[in-house]
Amino acid sequence: MPMDDSAKVQQLKYAISKAIDECEPEADDWHLIFAALTAVFTFYLAAACPDCRRKTTDALKANIPVMLNNAAKVAAMSGLPPICH
Repeated sequence: MPMDDSAKVQQLKYAISKAIDECEPEADDWHLIFAALTAVFTFYLAAACPDCRRKTTDALKANIPVMLNNAAKVAAMSGLPPICH
């Protein structure tokens, strides 16, 4: 399952980011954001059949290097300060 950049994914990404921003996370809250995202991911993963769960988690593991690379690029381009220390 390759990373998807469709319009629907962009819409969901925007809604999730907006919800996180509305919670006004502090610099030390970054781990809470990932805990919440993990809980949501787990909830939706539970609705999938065992085969789709495996395929989805395998794809997530395979995409971690891409995610790290993209995160480094976005961080460099954005000029935003890190939200953690």
